[in-house]
Amino acid sequence: MLEIDLQLTKDGVVVVSHDPNLLRTAGVSSNISDLNYDELPLLKTEIPIDFDPCNVCRGSDDDRRIPRLSELFERYPRLPINIDLKSHNPLLIQKVSDLICEYQREDLVVWGNFSDDVVRQCHKQNPAVEIGRAHV
Repeated sequence: MLEIDLQLTKDGVVVVSHDPNLLRTAGVSSNISDLNYDELPLLKTEIPIDFDPCNVCRGSDDDRRIPRLSELFERYPRLPINIDLKSHNPLLIQKVSDLICEYQREDLVVWGNFSDDVVRQCHKQNPAVEIGRAHV
């Protein structure tokens, strides 16, 4: 199972990103929520790993865009995913739920977050999606 963190751009695009601010991953001190998807900077080719300071994650120059959730669903149609919404944003919850339904992923994703309140709101929006085991 893949665990992903999601953010919402200014123009309502759900993107895969742990950090709400782009400084660590793209070198630009802007919040994802303040930019339209087409305005997001490219990711760095090397990103420090916070929990392992001696190492970095290296990527290629091929495609350094921040991925949309829809792209992840299209590329990996049968991959189970734990979805962690990084903010308590009703619009983000709704858009993620809509994408889960559009791609018929209800049986392949679970709601997960450190906040029980966020998980409850997600499950209320789409009760067909399971809640991660830490919240049962």
